Amino acid sequence: MRDITTATLDAWVAQSGLDSFVPYLPKAISVDNSVARKEVLAWLVKHQATFTKAADVKTLIKPVIVCLQDRTPEVIQFYSFLEKKT
Repeated sequence: MRDITTATLDAWVAQSGLDSFVPYLPKAISVDNSVARKEVLAWLVKHQATFTKAADVKTLIKPVIVCLQDRTPEVIQFYSFLEKKT
């Protein structure tokens, strides 16, 4: 089921870009589960090239703070990678 969901999201991003996901990202990143947060961040890294500077990313401020406070090395690593690319 997870693979089907990921494939669907990948197809959606391929058609419309990552910007269309910005309204949904805060909730996905803010989950109280480091494994889920790591998976969302890994997915974002995979699709970062489709993210434009025009997207309204103000809604991501709180979730980014949550990521910074996460003690899981993988979450910190993916967040750091995204931060460098944006």
